[in-house]
Amino acid sequence: MSDKRQLTQEFFDAIDQKGIAGIVPFLADDFVWWAAGMGEIQAEVLKFGEMLEPHIDGKMQMKVHSILVEGNKCAVEAESFAKLKNGNTYNNHYHFRISFEGDKIKEVKEYNDTKHTDEALKGILT
Repeated sequence: MSDKRQLTQEFFDAIDQKGIAGIVPFLADDFVWWAAGMGEIQAEVLKFGEMLEPHIDGKMQMKVHSILVEGNKCAVEAESFAKLKNGNTYNNHYHFRISFEGDKIKEVKEYNDTKHTDEALKGILT
């Protein structure tokens, strides 16, 4: 059995280094990604990165503040930061609950500041 803390850190490092497309090797084939205010978005999660990346001035950074592990689940506090070409700053704060099946991520539950997302990304995602 792999170290879930290490796998989780590598998952977020992949986002930081490669963008959202970097998460694909970590995901189970039948993964579920649930986000507050949106429900299940596994079909859209990779498209989100494709839509957002052209609007970022440079790259988005993802920083992990803490990881707590219990069995096959990890609780993660994280923060993203990106300067956007429209002049806005995207600096969101997250709580993720990540569930593993073996060495693959089976489920992600994401909580973030949806008001900040709406304000910073207005005109980009709508």
